[in-house]
Amino acid sequence: MKNIVAEIVEVLKSSKDTIELEQRVHKKLGEFSCEILSKALGLLDDELWREYQQQGARSCHRDDRTLVTSYGEVKIKRRLLKLEDGHSFYALDQEMGFMKRQRMSPYLQYCVAQIASKSSYRATAKAVDVLTNASLSHAQVGNILKTVGKAYKAYEQTQLEHEVPIDAKLKRPKVLRIEGDAVEIKGRHGKRKFLHRFQIAEGVEQSGKRHRLTDTHCVSSLNHAEAVRQIKGYLEQNYDLSETVVLSNSDGGPGYGKEVFDEILGATGAHEHFRDSYHVNEKCKQRLNFVTKDIVADLQRKIWQYDEEGVHTLLDTAESLAEDTTQLEQVKRLGAYLKRNWKYLKPLSMRKTGIRVKGLGACESNHRLYSYRMKKQGRIWSEAGAEAIAKIITGQRNGDLARAMSQHKEGYARKPSREYKDAVRNALKKLKAIPHIGAQMGRIAMNCPSSSAIGRLSQSISFCGINI
Repeated sequence: MKNIVAEIVEVLKSSKDTIELEQRVHKKLGEFSCEILSKALGLLDDELWREYQQQGARSCHRDDRTLVTSYGEVKIKRRLLKLEDGHSFYALDQEMGFMKRQRMSPYLQYCVAQIASKSSYRATAKAVDVLTNASLSHAQVGNILKTVGKAYKAYEQTQLEHEVPIDAKLKRPKVLRIEGDAVEIKGRHGKRKFLHRFQIAEGVEQSGKRHRLTDTHCVSSLNHAEAVRQIKGYLEQNYDLSETVVLSNSDGGPGYGKEVFDEILGATGAHEHFRDSYHVNEKCKQRLNFVTKDIVADLQRKIWQYDEEGVHTLLDTAESLAEDTTQLEQVKRLGAYLKRNWKYLKPLSMRKTGIRVKGLGACESNHRLYSYRMKKQGRIWSEAGAEAIAKIITGQRNGDLARAMSQHKEGYARKPSREYKDAVRNALKKLKAIPHIGAQMGRIAMNCPSSSAIGRLSQSISFCGINI
């Protein structure tokens, strides 16, 4: 510890300014952390070797390995053990969950995934370089994201295949909200891709003027059928909707009609489907871009008041203001759209459900988590890259990304073996130090004149600097 403090003091002494000082201290502390962890893992490898030696294992040789962590590169030396049956393995790697040909630690991968869900690969690499003692290239960031995305996809698949016990207590909320929509992104070679999303929520809580969905769950996939399968499986495993009023909401695009939600939900207490207000309002603005804003606003108000006669009157007004056949066609197409979706525009307060709730229409705003990352700056995505980012954002939204990485990366969630527990116990025994009070300062008590024999002896010892 004294050597560590001395080196830090030397850094404080030789640094030119506060920025350089903190940079060097950060680097030095990372080096200390890597050295300490390397020694701890070496000690653990020694104890594991002793445990397996009792089972007839022999040590073939020691190999080096480098693990990149958030505090720097950790150099590890560990033994290759060979059992009597011929099976060879690295005991330390097996117990700690270090995978073959994997240089990045699980926690560093998790941190990189979280940063990259909000910024580009190059910006993520720069952030890691500045904030940690690790250094990554943008290509390495991409590989990490694909690894994490695959882990979350495997986690979702396992959750769907999990058998629910017969006596399991399923959720029975009074009201459940479910929404679906797609985000268009650019693919390679000019191809368009669509990210399909569904989300559910049990409630809404208010904070000031803002509302936030509670008890939510999201799924996303580049394949619509896969997204439907995931949300359907999640509902079947976690909910009993036989007495629940389900409120579904969508823009009515391909794959998001009421019949799709009926397939997803199955038997419910009641199912009320709505057309998304944002898309209806945008449709009115786009089709009637040649009339005044007041007419458009009046039309939108009549729609949400469910005033069919008032809507027809305003559409007739817009038709009379059309100056050419193109504008006239726009009015007719808007009228056909409203007629086709009229039953889904009826406000909840006018439906015989007996409930008054908020929270529908949040799917569009939640698109921002995906669209801001995947549509800005003209980004073009491969299918693997788009799928990885979508899965990572979904995992963050659901709050189970770390759990998915732990459970579906071989070794991360491995239960400690008996050999591992014994090795740790033995290592701790060796590291325990016996506390002591150190050297004591003493003196010869003089209950006599200093000129006496005892007095002269005491003076001589003090003069020599001897402590007793």
